[in-house]
Amino acid sequence: NIILDQLYTMNGTDMERQDLAGEAYFMRAFSYFMLANLYGKPYHPATANEDLCVPLNKEIGLSDKMMKRATNAAVYAQMEEDINKAIQCFKAIGGEKTIFRPNLPSAYLLASRIALFQEKYDVTILYCDSVKVATQPLYKLQEKKDHYFFSLANKEILLSYGLTSLETHMKEDFRYTGNLVVSDDLLALYSEDDLRLTNYFKNTIGNQTRPIKWTKNSATVYANALRISEAYLNRAEAFAELGNTNKALADLNELRENRMKPGTPPLAVDEDGIVATVRKERRRELAFEGFRWFDLRRYG
Repeated sequence: NIILDQLYTMNGTDMERQDLAGEAYFMRAFSYFMLANLYGKPYHPATANEDLCVPLNKEIGLSDKMMKRATNAAVYAQMEEDINKAIQCFKAIGGEKTIFRPNLPSAYLLASRIALFQEKYDVTILYCDSVKVATQPLYKLQEKKDHYFFSLANKEILLSYGLTSLETHMKEDFRYTGNLVVSDDLLALYSEDDLRLTNYFKNTIGNQTRPIKWTKNSATVYANALRISEAYLNRAEAFAELGNTNKALADLNELRENRMKPGTPPLAVDEDGIVATVRKERRRELAFEGFRWFDLRRYG
């Protein structure tokens, strides 16, 4: 709020101001998205005008007043306004940015996530299309890997941020109170020809399993990321919810071409339907990246 209010009192070029404004709008939209899904009710279009979310804070200084919770409709409208302003700012400055600063592709991806959580499926598809236009192809997993999935070698990472990962709570021997293990039902979702089993997980002492997408010993990127594969999953879910099974499967199989051993047959529709098929693939791909709780909430 303060940066956006004081933008034109700062030294710098107009392009630098535009870039800074884009980052501020992005971070405010992202922060409200996280807060809304931690503390507000899950978003439902029919009740969004009544369901309480978090306070909307437009203050630019300290105040001693108790803020009231805004509705889901109001908070998500603020997210939409901010992320669209971020997109406009980043489009105006042009050029590529580092993955360590909010940028145009990551803004398109966050916009698709915000739209998906509101069940605005047509809008979700458009934003995902923009992610694909603005980015490189998906990263292809290898049977023999020489680096961790979260690294600079992975060009599908659009934005790398944050310091805390779930790996912090998942030690090698699992003897300590509070340590977590990978659930059997998650591991059962992966077939033997799925390269994510060896790229995302590792068996340790006692045949326990922990995630290894990232490691504290790899300093090339941070522990959290917005990445291109989410755009495929967001768009597949939007297509599935709109009843377009073929396009949903096409997105899933394009993702899986980069995740499965060569010669693996294409994914078919699950017996529970195309929406369930997308949800299972989403769980496989995004495991331990902070999506699961938010997804369970919106699934009901």
